[in-house]
Amino acid sequence: MIEQILEELKTLLTTDYIPILVDLNTPELLLDMPREQDVVLYVLDIDKYKTNATFFMLPENQTINELTIGDNEVEDNATIYIVCRNDKEENLTKKVLRYTAGLKKLLKEQPTLNGLVGNTKITSAEYYHAVEGNVNIKGAEISLVFSYEE
Repeated sequence: MIEQILEELKTLLTTDYIPILVDLNTPELLLDMPREQDVVLYVLDIDKYKTNATFFMLPENQTINELTIGDNEVEDNATIYIVCRNDKEENLTKKVLRYTAGLKKLLKEQPTLNGLVGNTKITSAEYYHAVEGNVNIKGAEISLVFSYEE
C-alpha cells in the first residue's frame, strides 16, 4: 500500500500543490513548480538530482494494530525531503519554508489522498541550513503518517 500512497502523493505534488504554491509566490521570491521529474521516489541522491527544488519521498516504517479479527488499523510512515538550490542563500531558506507551508496546506485540503487513506498528518518538520555542509543547498525533512484500515 505504501507504494500506492507515495505514487498518489507524487501526483498531488505535481497537480493540486501547484495552485497552493502559486499563492505563496511573491514578486521577490518565485517558487519553482514541481514537475514529475522533480519528485523522486525511493531514492535520496542530491548529487544526481540537481533541480532548483527536488522532493525526495522515502517509506520509513509501518505500525499495525489489530481492531478485530481480520481488520487492522495501519499507519505507514514516510519522509519527504525538500531540497532547494540555485538561488541566494537567504532565498533558499525562504523557499524551503514556503514549500513546507504549502505541503501542510495541501495535506489539510487533501488528507485522504483522493480517498486512498483515512488520514494523513505531518508529525514533524526539521530544517537544514547546509545540506552536506553546503550553505548553497537548503532542505527540510518532513515526517508523515498515513492512517487507514485494511
